[in-house]
Amino acid sequence: MYADKGSAETDFTAVWEIHRSAGPDQLAAAILEKDAEGRSRIDRLESTATDPAWGGVLVGGALAIMAAPLAIVALSGVAAPGATWPGIGGVVEYLWDHVPKGQLRRMSDLLELGQAALVIVAVDRDRRLSDGPTNRP
Repeated sequence: MYADKGSAETDFTAVWEIHRSAGPDQLAAAILEKDAEGRSRIDRLESTATDPAWGGVLVGGALAIMAAPLAIVALSGVAAPGATWPGIGGVVEYLWDHVPKGQLRRMSDLLELGQAALVIVAVDRDRRLSDGPTNRP
């Protein structure tokens, strides 16, 4: 949660700097901002994925369990009928099963409280394979 979009943009830039030095395999990040009427919208969405739809799937899947209306907006531009929906379902299922429900509620509440938010989804396949099962994404 951020009081203004500029603060979210500063951290957005920092995340990409960290990723360039030693980041995870895949990274998708979005800046959310409230408009004059108080409705949240996706202001910026970027991903390291070679397929642009995959970045939308990662962020859209995360938003689906925190703020469903924003997820629909995020996914409408990238999700071709039938092509990416199984991936979206996989992201949603994984987060729902591995992130404590209280944490999901807190993230959803934080999205509502601020003027802007930064949503980041990172996938590190090597770490997941070497660390074994975990309760954390």
